[in-house]
Amino acid sequence: MDKLDRRLDQVILQSSHFQTRIQNLFYNAKEQWRSGPGHQFWHQYSEKLKDAIVRLIVVCHEKIAGNPYVEKCQEYMRHSVLNLYKRCLPYLARLSENSVLAASIGFCIGVLLTGWAMSIYYHSYHNSIMKTRTMSGVTIDEMNCLQGLESLNLRSDLLVPKILSPTQVLVRIHAASVDAVDIAILSGLGRHERRMFRTGTGNGILGRDFSGVVLDVGKKVTNVDVGDAVWSALPIGANNGALCEFVVVESYQLCLRPTKLSHDGAATLPYACLKVWDALVNQGSIKPIYGLRDKHILIVDGGSPTGVVALQVAKEWQGHVTVCVHHRVSPLVTLLGAHQVISLPHDPEKAEIKCKEIFDSEDSLFDLCIMTSEDSLLSEEFCQDYCELLVKSCSERRLDSDAYGWFRRTFLYYWRLVWTSVYHRLDVKPLEYFKKLVDTGKLQPVLDSAYAYEQAEEAFQATATTSNIGKTIVTFGLRGHVVGEASNRT
Repeated sequence: MDKLDRRLDQVILQSSHFQTRIQNLFYNAKEQWRSGPGHQFWHQYSEKLKDAIVRLIVVCHEKIAGNPYVEKCQEYMRHSVLNLYKRCLPYLARLSENSVLAASIGFCIGVLLTGWAMSIYYHSYHNSIMKTRTMSGVTIDEMNCLQGLESLNLRSDLLVPKILSPTQVLVRIHAASVDAVDIAILSGLGRHERRMFRTGTGNGILGRDFSGVVLDVGKKVTNVDVGDAVWSALPIGANNGALCEFVVVESYQLCLRPTKLSHDGAATLPYACLKVWDALVNQGSIKPIYGLRDKHILIVDGGSPTGVVALQVAKEWQGHVTVCVHHRVSPLVTLLGAHQVISLPHDPEKAEIKCKEIFDSEDSLFDLCIMTSEDSLLSEEFCQDYCELLVKSCSERRLDSDAYGWFRRTFLYYWRLVWTSVYHRLDVKPLEYFKKLVDTGKLQPVLDSAYAYEQAEEAFQATATTSNIGKTIVTFGLRGHVVGEASNRT
Protein backbone atom coordinates (compact mmCIF):
# COMPACT_ATOMS: atom_id res chain seq x y z
CA MET A 1 0.00 0.00 0.00
CA ASP A 2 2.85 2.37 0.78
CA LYS A 3 4.35 1.77 -2.68
CA LEU A 4 0.96 2.38 -4.27
CA ASP A 5 0.53 5.61 -2.28
CA ARG A 6 3.96 6.80 -3.33
CA ARG A 7 3.20 5.92 -6.94
CA LEU A 8 -0.07 7.85 -6.82
CA ASP A 9 1.74 10.83 -5.30
CA GLN A 10 4.26 10.72 -8.16
CA VAL A 11 1.48 10.56 -10.77
CA ILE A 12 -0.31 13.55 -9.21
CA LEU A 13 2.94 15.52 -8.99
CA GLN A 14 3.85 14.71 -12.63
CA SER A 15 0.37 15.77 -13.74
CA SER A 16 0.78 19.08 -11.91
CA HIS A 17 4.20 19.63 -13.50
CA PHE A 18 2.77 18.85 -16.96
CA GLN A 19 -0.04 21.38 -16.48
CA THR A 20 2.46 23.99 -15.32
CA ARG A 21 4.61 23.31 -18.39
CA ILE A 22 1.61 23.79 -20.72
CA GLN A 23 0.76 27.09 -19.03
CA ASN A 24 4.35 28.29 -19.48
CA LEU A 25 4.27 27.36 -23.17
CA PHE A 26 1.07 29.37 -23.66
CA TYR A 27 2.61 32.32 -21.80
CA ASN A 28 5.80 32.21 -23.90
CA ALA A 29 3.79 31.99 -27.13
CA LYS A 30 1.74 34.99 -26.04
CA GLU A 31 4.89 37.02 -25.30
CA GLN A 32 6.43 36.09 -28.66
CA TRP A 33 3.27 37.15 -30.47
CA ARG A 34 3.30 40.51 -28.67
CA SER A 35 6.89 41.17 -29.72
CA GLY A 36 6.36 39.99 -33.33
CA PRO A 37 4.98 41.73 -36.43
CA GLY A 38 1.52 40.25 -35.88
CA HIS A 39 0.99 42.34 -32.77
CA GLN A 40 2.10 45.56 -34.56
CA PHE A 41 -0.27 44.82 -37.45
CA TRP A 42 -3.13 44.28 -34.99
CA HIS A 43 -2.29 47.56 -33.22
CA GLN A 44 -2.37 49.51 -36.50
CA TYR A 45 -5.58 47.78 -37.57
CA SER A 46 -7.27 48.61 -34.24
CA GLU A 47 -6.31 52.30 -34.56
CA LYS A 48 -7.80 52.45 -38.06
CA LEU A 49 -10.94 50.73 -36.80
CA LYS A 50 -11.33 53.32 -34.01
CA ASP A 51 -11.01 56.17 -36.54
CA ALA A 52 -13.65 54.58 -38.77
CA ILE A 53 -16.06 54.24 -35.86
CA VAL A 54 -15.58 57.90 -34.89
CA ARG A 55 -16.26 59.00 -38.48
CA LEU A 56 -19.38 56.83 -38.61
CA ILE A 57 -20.70 58.42 -35.40
CA VAL A 58 -20.11 61.94 -36.77
CA VAL A 59 -21.90 61.14 -40.05
CA CYS A 60 -24.85 59.58 -38.21
CA HIS A 61 -25.13 62.61 -35.94
CA GLU A 62 -25.16 64.99 -38.91
CA LYS A 63 -27.79 62.93 -40.76
CA ILE A 64 -30.06 62.60 -37.72
CA ALA A 65 -29.76 66.22 -36.54
CA GLY A 66 -30.52 67.55 -40.03
CA ASN A 67 -33.52 65.32 -40.62
CA PRO A 68 -36.78 67.36 -40.92
CA TYR A 69 -38.74 64.77 -38.97
CA VAL A 70 -36.36 65.12 -36.01
CA GLU A 71 -36.76 68.91 -36.15
CA LYS A 72 -40.55 68.54 -36.05
CA CYS A 73 -40.28 66.28 -32.97
CA GLN A 74 -38.08 68.82 -31.18
CA GLU A 75 -40.52 71.62 -31.99
CA TYR A 76 -43.43 69.54 -30.69
CA MET A 77 -41.58 68.84 -27.40
CA ARG A 78 -40.85 72.55 -26.88
CA HIS A 79 -44.53 73.45 -27.37
CA SER A 80 -45.63 70.66 -24.99
CA VAL A 81 -43.31 71.84 -22.20
CA LEU A 82 -44.41 75.44 -22.66
CA ASN A 83 -48.13 74.49 -22.50
CA LEU A 84 -47.51 72.43 -19.35
CA TYR A 85 -45.76 75.38 -17.70
CA LYS A 86 -48.68 77.70 -18.56
CA ARG A 87 -51.20 75.25 -17.05
CA CYS A 88 -49.18 74.84 -13.83
CA LEU A 89 -48.55 78.57 -13.38
CA PRO A 90 -51.96 79.35 -11.71
CA TYR A 91 -51.46 76.56 -9.18
CA LEU A 92 -47.98 77.80 -8.36
CA ALA A 93 -49.41 81.29 -7.82
CA ARG A 94 -52.02 79.94 -5.36
CA LEU A 95 -49.35 77.91 -3.58
CA SER A 96 -47.18 81.01 -3.12
CA GLU A 97 -50.13 82.80 -1.46
CA ASN A 98 -50.48 79.98 1.15
CA SER A 99 -47.23 80.24 3.11
CA VAL A 100 -47.99 77.31 5.48
CA LEU A 101 -48.59 74.85 2.64
CA ALA A 102 -45.55 76.08 0.75
CA ALA A 103 -43.36 75.76 3.86
CA SER A 104 -44.65 72.21 4.51
CA ILE A 105 -43.94 71.05 0.97
CA GLY A 106 -40.51 72.69 1.05
CA PHE A 107 -39.74 71.01 4.39
CA CYS A 108 -40.73 67.57 3.08
CA ILE A 109 -38.66 68.00 -0.05
CA GLY A 110 -35.69 69.13 2.06
CA VAL A 111 -35.99 66.09 4.36
CA LEU A 112 -36.12 63.71 1.41
CA LEU A 113 -33.11 65.28 -0.28
CA THR A 114 -31.14 65.31 2.99
CA GLY A 115 -31.94 61.66 3.69
CA TRP A 116 -30.94 60.68 0.16
CA ALA A 117 -27.63 62.57 0.44
CA MET A 118 -26.88 61.10 3.90
CA SER A 119 -27.64 57.55 2.72
CA ILE A 120 -25.16 57.93 -0.14
CA TYR A 121 -22.52 59.32 2.21
CA TYR A 122 -23.07 56.60 4.84
CA HIS A 123 -22.97 53.83 2.25
CA SER A 124 -19.69 55.06 0.77
CA TYR A 125 -18.20 55.67 4.24
CA HIS A 126 -19.27 52.23 5.47
CA ASN A 127 -17.74 50.54 2.43
CA SER A 128 -14.48 52.43 2.81
CA ILE A 129 -14.27 51.47 6.49
CA MET A 130 -14.94 47.78 5.77
CA LYS A 131 -12.35 47.76 3.01
CA THR A 132 -9.66 49.09 5.31
CA ARG A 133 -10.40 46.62 8.14
CA THR A 134 -7.98 43.73 8.09
CA MET A 135 -7.50 40.55 10.09
CA SER A 136 -4.90 37.87 10.70
CA GLY A 137 -5.11 34.34 9.36
CA VAL A 138 -3.21 31.18 8.44
CA THR A 139 -3.27 30.81 4.66
CA ILE A 140 -2.05 28.57 1.87
CA ASP A 141 -1.05 29.66 -1.62
CA GLU A 142 -3.53 27.72 -3.76
CA MET A 143 -1.32 28.12 -6.83
CA ASN A 144 1.56 26.31 -5.06
CA CYS A 145 -0.23 23.92 -2.73
CA LEU A 146 2.02 20.86 -3.20
CA GLN A 147 4.95 22.04 -1.08
CA GLY A 148 3.78 20.85 2.35
CA LEU A 149 4.49 23.09 5.31
CA GLU A 150 6.54 25.41 3.07
CA SER A 151 3.31 26.68 1.46
CA LEU A 152 2.00 27.83 4.88
CA ASN A 153 1.76 31.61 5.37
CA LEU A 154 0.81 33.83 8.30
CA ARG A 155 -0.85 36.99 7.01
CA SER A 156 -2.18 40.03 8.85
CA ASP A 157 -3.51 41.90 5.80
CA LEU A 158 -6.56 39.76 5.04
CA LEU A 159 -9.80 41.66 4.50
CA VAL A 160 -12.51 41.12 7.08
CA PRO A 161 -15.35 39.25 5.33
CA LYS A 162 -18.76 40.90 5.01
CA ILE A 163 -22.27 39.48 5.16
CA LEU A 164 -23.52 39.28 1.58
CA SER A 165 -26.67 37.20 2.13
CA PRO A 166 -29.58 37.57 4.59
CA THR A 167 -28.90 34.02 5.83
CA GLN A 168 -25.22 34.57 6.69
CA VAL A 169 -23.58 35.16 10.07
CA LEU A 170 -20.35 36.97 11.00
CA VAL A 171 -18.42 35.17 13.76
CA ARG A 172 -15.45 36.40 15.76
CA ILE A 173 -13.27 33.30 16.19
CA HIS A 174 -11.61 32.79 19.56
CA ALA A 175 -10.03 29.37 18.92
CA ALA A 176 -9.65 27.04 15.92
CA SER A 177 -8.02 23.62 15.71
CA VAL A 178 -5.33 22.25 13.41
CA ASP A 179 -6.58 18.98 11.94
CA ALA A 180 -4.77 16.26 10.01
CA VAL A 181 -6.83 17.26 6.98
CA ASP A 182 -5.16 20.70 7.07
CA ILE A 183 -1.77 18.98 6.82
CA ALA A 184 -3.07 17.04 3.82
CA ILE A 185 -4.40 20.25 2.23
CA LEU A 186 -0.87 21.67 2.37
CA SER A 187 0.12 18.73 0.13
CA GLY A 188 -2.66 19.26 -2.40
CA LEU A 189 -5.73 17.59 -0.91
CA GLY A 190 -8.93 18.94 -2.49
CA ARG A 191 -7.19 21.75 -4.37
CA HIS A 192 -9.56 21.53 -7.34
CA GLU A 193 -12.64 21.36 -5.09
CA ARG A 194 -11.55 24.58 -3.33
CA ARG A 195 -10.69 26.44 -6.53
CA MET A 196 -14.08 25.58 -8.01
CA PHE A 197 -16.06 28.36 -6.29
CA ARG A 198 -13.23 30.52 -4.96
CA THR A 199 -13.50 34.30 -5.23
CA GLY A 200 -10.76 36.86 -4.74
CA THR A 201 -7.05 36.07 -4.49
CA GLY A 202 -5.43 32.64 -4.66
CA ASN A 203 -4.78 32.50 -0.90
CA GLY A 204 -7.06 30.12 0.97
CA ILE A 205 -7.51 30.10 4.75
CA LEU A 206 -6.89 26.82 6.55
CA GLY A 207 -8.76 25.39 9.55
CA ARG A 208 -11.86 23.24 10.08
CA ASP A 209 -13.15 23.40 13.69
CA PHE A 210 -13.77 26.70 15.43
CA SER A 211 -15.44 28.28 18.44
CA GLY A 212 -16.38 31.94 18.65
CA VAL A 213 -19.01 34.62 19.24
CA VAL A 214 -21.60 35.95 16.80
CA LEU A 215 -20.93 39.59 15.85
CA ASP A 216 -23.61 40.19 13.22
CA VAL A 217 -26.44 38.29 11.55
CA GLY A 218 -28.43 38.57 8.34
CA LYS A 219 -32.08 39.58 8.25
CA LYS A 220 -33.37 36.01 7.85
CA VAL A 221 -31.22 34.36 10.55
CA THR A 222 -33.31 32.90 13.38
CA ASN A 223 -31.26 30.12 15.01
CA VAL A 224 -28.52 32.38 16.48
CA ASP A 225 -28.32 35.99 17.63
CA VAL A 226 -25.62 38.58 18.23
CA GLY A 227 -23.53 37.67 21.28
CA ASP A 228 -24.21 33.90 21.14
CA ALA A 229 -21.27 31.56 21.66
CA VAL A 230 -21.19 29.10 18.75
CA TRP A 231 -19.12 26.21 17.43
CA SER A 232 -19.00 24.43 14.10
CA ALA A 233 -16.80 22.85 11.42
CA LEU A 234 -16.15 23.86 7.82
CA PRO A 235 -15.86 21.47 4.85
CA ILE A 236 -12.72 20.87 2.82
CA GLY A 237 -14.03 22.84 -0.15
CA ALA A 238 -15.04 25.93 1.83
CA ASN A 239 -13.88 29.25 0.37
CA ASN A 240 -12.28 30.19 3.68
CA GLY A 241 -11.33 28.13 6.68
CA ALA A 242 -11.47 28.84 10.40
CA LEU A 243 -7.86 29.76 11.23
CA CYS A 244 -8.54 33.51 11.12
CA GLU A 245 -10.07 36.18 13.33
CA PHE A 246 -13.41 36.52 11.51
CA VAL A 247 -15.43 34.21 9.31
CA VAL A 248 -18.77 34.50 7.53
CA VAL A 249 -20.81 31.29 7.35
CA GLU A 250 -24.37 30.30 6.55
CA SER A 251 -26.62 30.16 9.60
CA TYR A 252 -27.41 26.46 9.07
CA GLN A 253 -23.71 25.71 9.61
CA LEU A 254 -23.72 27.04 13.19
CA CYS A 255 -24.75 25.50 16.49
CA LEU A 256 -24.74 26.92 19.99
CA ARG A 257 -21.62 26.02 21.95
CA PRO A 258 -21.94 23.70 24.99
CA THR A 259 -22.24 25.79 28.12
CA LYS A 260 -19.73 23.67 30.03
CA LEU A 261 -16.89 24.25 27.57
CA SER A 262 -14.62 27.20 26.99
CA HIS A 263 -13.67 28.26 23.48
CA ASP A 264 -10.43 26.24 23.74
CA GLY A 265 -12.20 22.98 24.57
CA ALA A 266 -15.04 23.54 22.13
CA ALA A 267 -12.64 24.08 19.21
CA THR A 268 -11.30 20.51 19.54
CA LEU A 269 -14.56 18.64 18.94
CA PRO A 270 -16.82 19.61 15.98
CA TYR A 271 -14.94 18.13 13.01
CA ALA A 272 -13.90 15.00 14.92
CA CYS A 273 -17.46 14.48 16.16
CA LEU A 274 -18.86 14.75 12.63
CA LYS A 275 -16.28 12.26 11.32
CA VAL A 276 -17.17 9.78 14.06
CA TRP A 277 -20.90 10.25 13.39
CA ASP A 278 -20.29 9.60 9.69
CA ALA A 279 -18.31 6.42 10.45
CA LEU A 280 -20.88 4.98 12.87
CA VAL A 281 -24.21 6.14 11.43
CA ASN A 282 -23.54 6.55 7.71
CA GLN A 283 -20.85 3.94 7.05
CA GLY A 284 -21.80 1.44 9.74
CA SER A 285 -25.61 1.98 9.64
CA ILE A 286 -25.66 1.99 13.44
CA LYS A 287 -28.60 3.52 15.26
CA PRO A 288 -27.59 6.15 17.83
CA ILE A 289 -27.81 5.63 21.59
CA TYR A 290 -28.53 1.86 21.68
CA GLY A 291 -27.03 0.65 18.41
CA LEU A 292 -23.88 -0.82 20.02
CA ARG A 293 -25.52 -2.54 22.98
CA ASP A 294 -23.67 -5.78 23.92
CA LYS A 295 -21.37 -5.44 20.88
CA HIS A 296 -17.59 -5.64 20.93
CA ILE A 297 -15.89 -2.62 19.42
CA LEU A 298 -12.22 -2.32 18.41
CA ILE A 299 -10.84 1.22 18.14
CA VAL A 300 -7.42 1.50 16.51
CA ASP A 301 -5.30 4.44 17.67
CA GLY A 302 -7.64 5.69 20.38
CA GLY A 303 -5.44 8.71 21.10
CA SER A 304 -6.15 10.45 17.78
CA PRO A 305 -8.66 13.34 17.57
CA THR A 306 -11.42 11.05 16.30
CA GLY A 307 -10.22 8.14 18.42
CA VAL A 308 -10.90 9.83 21.78
CA VAL A 309 -14.37 10.84 20.54
CA ALA A 310 -15.17 7.39 19.11
CA LEU A 311 -14.17 5.78 22.43
CA GLN A 312 -16.54 7.93 24.48
CA VAL A 313 -19.41 7.63 21.99
CA ALA A 314 -19.07 3.84 21.74
CA LYS A 315 -19.12 3.59 25.52
CA GLU A 316 -22.19 5.87 25.71
CA TRP A 317 -23.94 3.66 23.12
CA GLN A 318 -23.39 0.69 25.49
CA GLY A 319 -20.65 -1.08 23.55
CA HIS A 320 -17.75 -3.11 24.98
CA VAL A 321 -14.73 -1.09 23.85
CA THR A 322 -11.22 -2.39 23.19
CA VAL A 323 -8.63 0.25 22.30
CA CYS A 324 -5.24 -0.23 20.65
CA VAL A 325 -2.87 2.66 21.44
CA HIS A 326 0.75 3.50 22.11
CA HIS A 327 1.74 2.78 25.69
CA ARG A 328 2.02 6.50 26.59
CA VAL A 329 -1.67 7.00 25.72
CA SER A 330 -2.89 4.01 27.76
CA PRO A 331 -3.61 6.00 30.97
CA LEU A 332 -5.75 8.51 29.06
CA VAL A 333 -7.96 5.95 27.27
CA THR A 334 -8.38 4.08 30.54
CA LEU A 335 -9.54 7.31 32.16
CA LEU A 336 -11.98 7.86 29.29
CA GLY A 337 -13.64 4.51 29.98
CA ALA A 338 -12.08 1.85 27.72
CA HIS A 339 -12.90 -1.68 28.90
CA GLN A 340 -9.67 -3.15 27.51
CA VAL A 341 -6.47 -1.34 26.52
CA ILE A 342 -3.77 -2.90 24.34
CA SER A 343 -0.46 -1.02 24.44
CA LEU A 344 1.42 -1.27 21.17
CA PRO A 345 5.10 -0.74 20.29
CA HIS A 346 6.21 1.70 17.59
CA ASP A 347 7.08 -1.01 15.04
CA PRO A 348 3.97 -1.93 12.95
CA GLU A 349 5.09 -5.56 12.52
CA LYS A 350 5.62 -6.04 16.26
CA ALA A 351 2.30 -4.31 16.95
CA GLU A 352 0.41 -6.72 14.68
CA ILE A 353 2.20 -9.71 16.19
CA LYS A 354 1.25 -8.62 19.71
CA CYS A 355 -2.39 -8.02 18.76
CA LYS A 356 -2.55 -11.34 16.94
CA GLU A 357 -1.33 -13.18 20.04
CA ILE A 358 -3.87 -11.44 22.27
CA PHE A 359 -6.79 -11.86 19.85
CA ASP A 360 -6.02 -15.53 19.16
CA SER A 361 -5.64 -16.34 22.85
CA GLU A 362 -9.00 -14.77 23.64
CA ASP A 363 -10.73 -15.91 20.42
CA SER A 364 -11.63 -12.28 19.80
CA LEU A 365 -14.03 -11.41 17.00
CA PHE A 366 -15.22 -7.83 17.03
CA ASP A 367 -18.55 -6.65 15.68
CA LEU A 368 -17.08 -3.34 14.60
CA CYS A 369 -13.59 -1.92 14.03
CA ILE A 370 -13.04 1.85 13.81
CA MET A 371 -9.87 3.02 12.05
CA THR A 372 -9.18 6.51 13.37
CA SER A 373 -5.85 7.32 11.69
CA GLU A 374 -4.23 6.86 8.28
CA ASP A 375 -0.90 6.24 10.04
CA SER A 376 -2.19 3.46 12.26
CA LEU A 377 0.14 0.73 13.50
CA LEU A 378 -2.43 -1.88 12.45
CA SER A 379 -3.27 -2.29 8.76
CA GLU A 380 -6.82 -2.55 7.42
CA GLU A 381 -6.15 -6.08 6.14
CA PHE A 382 -5.11 -7.21 9.61
CA CYS A 383 -8.15 -5.65 11.30
CA GLN A 384 -10.57 -7.15 8.78
CA ASP A 385 -9.49 -10.64 9.85
CA TYR A 386 -10.79 -9.97 13.37
CA CYS A 387 -13.93 -7.92 12.76
CA GLU A 388 -17.21 -8.22 10.88
CA LEU A 389 -17.38 -4.58 9.81
CA LEU A 390 -14.65 -1.97 9.39
CA VAL A 391 -15.32 1.78 9.20
CA LYS A 392 -12.98 4.76 8.98
CA SER A 393 -13.27 8.03 10.88
CA CYS A 394 -9.91 9.43 9.74
CA SER A 395 -9.48 12.31 7.34
CA GLU A 396 -8.79 11.76 3.66
CA ARG A 397 -5.28 12.01 2.26
CA ARG A 398 -6.41 12.64 -1.33
CA LEU A 399 -9.59 12.99 -3.36
CA ASP A 400 -10.34 11.50 -6.76
CA SER A 401 -10.65 15.00 -8.21
CA ASP A 402 -7.06 15.84 -7.22
CA ALA A 403 -5.81 13.94 -10.29
CA TYR A 404 -8.44 15.29 -12.73
CA GLY A 405 -7.40 17.07 -15.89
CA TRP A 406 -8.96 20.20 -17.32
CA PHE A 407 -11.90 18.45 -19.04
CA ARG A 408 -12.95 16.39 -16.01
CA ARG A 409 -12.56 19.41 -13.72
CA THR A 410 -14.85 21.45 -15.97
CA PHE A 411 -17.44 18.67 -15.97
CA LEU A 412 -17.14 18.37 -12.18
CA TYR A 413 -17.72 22.12 -11.79
CA TYR A 414 -21.08 21.96 -13.58
CA TRP A 415 -21.94 18.78 -11.71
CA ARG A 416 -21.34 20.54 -8.38
CA LEU A 417 -23.62 23.39 -9.46
CA VAL A 418 -26.53 20.90 -9.44
CA TRP A 419 -25.49 18.30 -6.86
CA THR A 420 -23.43 19.42 -3.88
CA SER A 421 -21.15 17.17 -1.83
CA VAL A 422 -19.75 16.81 1.68
CA TYR A 423 -16.63 18.60 0.42
CA HIS A 424 -18.68 21.81 0.10
CA ARG A 425 -21.45 21.37 2.66
CA LEU A 426 -21.26 19.58 6.00
CA ASP A 427 -24.33 18.40 7.86
CA VAL A 428 -23.76 19.87 11.34
CA LYS A 429 -27.09 18.74 12.83
CA PRO A 430 -25.35 15.92 14.80
CA LEU A 431 -23.51 18.62 16.78
CA GLU A 432 -26.74 19.19 18.71
CA TYR A 433 -26.52 15.60 19.96
CA PHE A 434 -22.85 15.96 20.88
CA LYS A 435 -23.68 19.22 22.66
CA LYS A 436 -26.05 17.26 24.93
CA LEU A 437 -23.32 14.69 25.60
CA VAL A 438 -20.90 17.45 26.62
CA ASP A 439 -23.45 19.21 28.84
CA THR A 440 -24.24 15.93 30.63
CA GLY A 441 -20.55 15.15 31.17
CA LYS A 442 -20.49 12.11 28.85
CA LEU A 443 -18.10 13.60 26.29
CA GLN A 444 -14.83 15.26 27.24
CA PRO A 445 -12.53 17.18 24.85
CA VAL A 446 -8.89 16.17 24.74
CA LEU A 447 -6.60 19.14 24.12
CA ASP A 448 -2.94 18.43 23.47
CA SER A 449 -1.68 22.02 23.34
CA ALA A 450 -2.71 25.58 22.48
CA TYR A 451 -0.66 28.06 20.47
CA ALA A 452 -1.00 31.76 19.85
CA TYR A 453 -1.62 32.88 16.28
CA GLU A 454 2.02 33.99 15.97
CA GLN A 455 3.06 30.39 16.73
CA ALA A 456 0.74 28.76 14.21
CA GLU A 457 3.65 27.26 12.27
CA GLU A 458 4.72 25.39 15.40
CA ALA A 459 1.15 24.12 15.82
CA PHE A 460 1.21 22.71 12.28
CA GLN A 461 4.59 21.10 12.84
CA ALA A 462 3.34 19.48 16.03
CA THR A 463 0.25 18.13 14.25
CA ALA A 464 2.30 16.85 11.31
CA THR A 465 4.38 14.64 13.63
CA THR A 466 1.20 12.60 14.43
CA SER A 467 2.44 12.26 18.01
CA ASN A 468 -0.25 14.51 19.47
CA ILE A 469 -2.88 13.19 21.83
CA GLY A 470 -6.19 14.76 20.87
CA LYS A 471 -6.24 18.13 19.13
CA THR A 472 -3.91 21.11 18.81
CA ILE A 473 -5.55 24.53 18.62
CA VAL A 474 -4.60 28.07 17.65
CA THR A 475 -6.08 30.92 19.66
CA PHE A 476 -6.52 34.51 18.56
CA GLY A 477 -5.66 36.71 21.52
CA LEU A 478 -3.58 34.23 23.51
CA ARG A 479 0.09 35.10 23.97
CA GLY A 480 2.56 32.29 24.43
CA HIS A 481 2.35 28.50 24.32
CA VAL A 482 0.13 26.69 26.81
CA VAL A 483 0.34 22.96 27.39
CA GLY A 484 -3.14 21.46 27.37
CA GLU A 485 -4.83 18.87 29.54
CA ALA A 486 -6.79 15.73 28.74
CA SER A 487 -9.95 17.27 30.15
CA ASN A 488 -12.23 20.29 29.94
CA ARG A 489 -10.57 23.69 29.58
CA THR A 490 -13.27 25.70 31.32
